[in-house]
Amino acid sequence: MKAEFISSDYLVLLGVKPVIGRLFAEGEDEIGASPIVLIGEGFWNRKFGAAPDILGQGLTLDGQTFTIVGVVPETFKMQVWSFRPGDVYAPIGQWTNPFLTSERRGLAFTALDGCNPV
Repeated sequence: MKAEFISSDYLVLLGVKPVIGRLFAEGEDEIGASPIVLIGEGFWNRKFGAAPDILGQGLTLDGQTFTIVGVVPETFKMQVWSFRPGDVYAPIGQWTNPFLTSERRGLAFTALDGCNPV
């Protein structure tokens, strides 16, 4: 399973519309926010048989249960050399690795300026 941590406005900025459910709302990517997740359409088909009642169900990742709030379409593609569509998209604030908040560590992030990767 391929998981991506993203900001709350990442998919909105790219014009993505969910297959069902919703995308992340402003603030849901902040540290300490409720554990929610979006799943990719391919993952939804493979693991859940495209069940329409998937919204609100829990998905356990690394010992924590996340509530599924939407499905990202399989057609979502981005022209970035390292990008591959994910199975799961979680708000960046849900990443519990201490390196996220440490000023002593450098992390690799892909940033967007409009719709152009920077």
